[in-house]
Amino acid sequence: MRPQRLFRICFATLGLLLGTAARGELVFESTELVLKPRPGERKLTGEFHFTNRGEAPVTLTEVSSGCSCTVTEAAEGAVAPGARGVVPVTYSPGSRQGRQIQPVTVVTSDGKTYELRMVADLPVRVTIAPRLLVFSGPAPEPRDITLTYSADTPVTLLEVISHPPAFVVEGTPALEGDELKIRFRYAGEAADDVRATARVRVRDAAGVEHTDVLYLRHAP
Repeated sequence: MRPQRLFRICFATLGLLLGTAARGELVFESTELVLKPRPGERKLTGEFHFTNRGEAPVTLTEVSSGCSCTVTEAAEGAVAPGARGVVPVTYSPGSRQGRQIQPVTVVTSDGKTYELRMVADLPVRVTIAPRLLVFSGPAPEPRDITLTYSADTPVTLLEVISHPPAFVVEGTPALEGDELKIRFRYAGEAADDVRATARVRVRDAAGVEHTDVLYLRHAP
C-alpha cells in the first residue's frame, strides 16, 4: 500500500474516532425558571434541574447571568452519565417592579453552551402619572404628579428632592390612602431650558425604604 494512501486512511480513521468520542449532554427539565415572591420577600431563590443524558461525565465550567442582581452557581464536580444536577439562582429585585427577565448562560467542559432564563413576576409597587412634567413659557403654572401605591401600603413620605433645584415642591404633598400627590413649581429663569430629576423617598408598611424617580423639564 502506498504511503500516501495509508496516511489518508489513518487520518480518516482518526477523524471518525474523534467525531464519535463520548460526550456529555445536559437536558434541562425547563429552560425557564419563574420566581414569584411572597409578600415582603426581598430575595428570591430557585433552581434549574438537569440530567446528563450523554455518555461521558461533564463539568459545568461557567455559569453567568446578565445582571449583578442575579447570582448563579455551577454544580460542584463532574456530573456522571445519567446523574442529575441543579443550577441554583438567587435574585435580589431591589426596587424593580413587574415582570423581570434575566438570561442565565451555562458553559460545560466539552465546550457546549446552554441558554436559560430566569423570570420574576414582581408586584407593581407604585405607578407614577405622569412620570415627566413639562413646564412651558416664562411663568408656567404649577403642575401635579400622582404616585399610586399598590403594595406594602400605607407608606410614609420621607422626602422629595429635585436636582438641579430649579423645581420646588409647592405646599405640602398630600398623602391620602394609597395616593401621594405632589405639586411642583418651576423657580428658575424664564429663558432657561432645564431638565431635572426628582426623587421621592418613602417607607412602606414593612419598614423598607424606596426611592422613586420622576422627571421635570422647563422649555422656554
